[in-house]
Amino acid sequence: MAGKTDGFFELQKELVVKVSAYLDAMLSAEEARLIAKNVETRSVDASLNNYRGELAVMKAEELKAKGAADEAKKELEAAKTSFQKAIALDPEYEKARKNLARISLAVPVTL
Repeated sequence: MAGKTDGFFELQKELVVKVSAYLDAMLSAEEARLIAKNVETRSVDASLNNYRGELAVMKAEELKAKGAADEAKKELEAAKTSFQKAIALDPEYEKARKNLARISLAVPVTL
């Protein structure tokens, strides 16, 4: 299946509401609104970059625990790049912004 990915997450939420109605699961208007509203990003590419960054952070933590500080630093740099790409794709992607802020404190800045 090929096509535009913009709107994928919104479509996913719409389907939850429709399937719930079909199965006779009673959702209040407020519950349906909250489901529809709960979209982190409209960009699948931004979501994938954020996920790559999160995986890199986890790998960095594992490497650091094993005493491989230099390799851990490289993974954190890769994570930072992934989070920055996610934000470039969706400047309102709050989760990616928080992830970037969290690791920016851990990655030394070189002048």
